[in-house]
Amino acid sequence: MRKFTYLAPKTMDEAISLHQSYGDRAKYIAGGTDVLVKIKEGKLAPDYLISLKNIIDQKRPYLNHETGELFIGAFLTHRAIEKSSVVQLNYPILHDAVRNIGSVQIRNVATIGGNLVNAVPSADGAIPLIALDGKAHIYGTKGHRSVDLRRFFMGPGQCDLERGEILLEIVIPPLRPTKRWGLHQAWSTGGHGTSHAGCRSLAEFGRRHDHLCQGPYLSWRRCSHAPEMSGSGKISRWQDNR
Repeated sequence: MRKFTYLAPKTMDEAISLHQSYGDRAKYIAGGTDVLVKIKEGKLAPDYLISLKNIIDQKRPYLNHETGELFIGAFLTHRAIEKSSVVQLNYPILHDAVRNIGSVQIRNVATIGGNLVNAVPSADGAIPLIALDGKAHIYGTKGHRSVDLRRFFMGPGQCDLERGEILLEIVIPPLRPTKRWGLHQAWSTGGHGTSHAGCRSLAEFGRRHDHLCQGPYLSWRRCSHAPEMSGSGKISRWQDNR
């Protein structure tokens, strides 16, 4: 593996300053499950890895009972989200998505922020967060900004982050008390079993939210019977918010 210098800043501003100093020679890292694999494969060759892992201390998703908003730190592992009782009880489609990401060993390390920032078609955590009207909270040299996750993804491997910016958290607004949802997944695979186009459907009564593309996007289509979805894959349990 290529040699690199591992940097462990203590604040966001310090991390951003380091990234600004080293530019393209530096790469942020949190869980590292994707970055380290790409370095081993020669797809990335950074001289510096800037760790974000210990800057924000959030152990689990946080539900604000006054506003109804759910706050998911970008550096939370998939396992932490999977084990959250708040997610299990109130956001089962998100729970079903993250619990199917890799093995338990991977979920113990990989972060939801890394899953989103990589913007690959097989980003299992993306579609429930998009359908739940999630917003990405971002911090950089220009301060804080917020972007709808529907507009965060710009193409395969591309997302709306400027140089040095950091995805801090995902915020889910209060649940709409109207529908029940189920997650359907089907994939077209390329070489080595890698997904290059994916379909995820989030079905509600009378409406189906489809994703079929080379990046985590949603299109919208009406259907008369949401559960009757074609294609390979499976439908998860339903989430009922009525």
